[in-house]
Amino acid sequence: MNLISRAFLAPLALAAIASGQRLALHYNQPAEDWQSQALPIGNGRLGAMIFGDARHEHLQLNEISLWTGDEKDTGSYQNLGDLWLDLTHGAPQGYERRLDIDTAIQQIAYSADGIAYRREYLASAPQQLLVLRYTADKPRRLQRHIEAERCPCGADYGGRQSADGGRQTGQRLTV
Repeated sequence: MNLISRAFLAPLALAAIASGQRLALHYNQPAEDWQSQALPIGNGRLGAMIFGDARHEHLQLNEISLWTGDEKDTGSYQNLGDLWLDLTHGAPQGYERRLDIDTAIQQIAYSADGIAYRREYLASAPQQLLVLRYTADKPRRLQRHIEAERCPCGADYGGRQSADGGRQTGQRLTV
C-alpha cells in the first residue's frame, strides 16, 4: 500500500473508532470470486476464504505447511482443499454477509421459508482451529449435505468425501 493510501485510510479508521462505530465489511450478496470477493479468516496457520452462498456454501481451506517450490522465494502456498455445504431451504431474503474487523468473526444472516438463519466463522489462534457455527431460529431446520475435496496438488490427492445428514452409504461419512 503506498504512502498516499495509508495517509488517507488512517484518518478514516481513527474517525470510525473515535465515533464508536465497529469496523466491518458488509455485502448484500455472496462472493463469486475468491480473489476479490470471498472474505478471509485465519490464525496464521489455518485459514479459509468464505464465499457465503446461502444454499451452496463454499470454503476454500489453507494450511501453512502446504508449500510447493524450494526454500527461496520461488514457491507458493497450496490450497488444502475445498469444503461445500449444501443447505436445503428456499431462496434467501434479507441476505447480509459481514466481516467484523474488531472480532475477526465473519457472519452471514438471511431468512428463508420463514426461518432466520445465521452462520458464524472464526479462526482461533490459541486452539489452532477453524470454527463454523450454523444456527436457525426453529429446531431441526439445518438440513445439510457436506462435501470436502483435497486439492489435487500432489501425488497423494485424496479425492472427494461427502456426508449427508446422519446417513452412511459407501464413501459417505456421518456428520
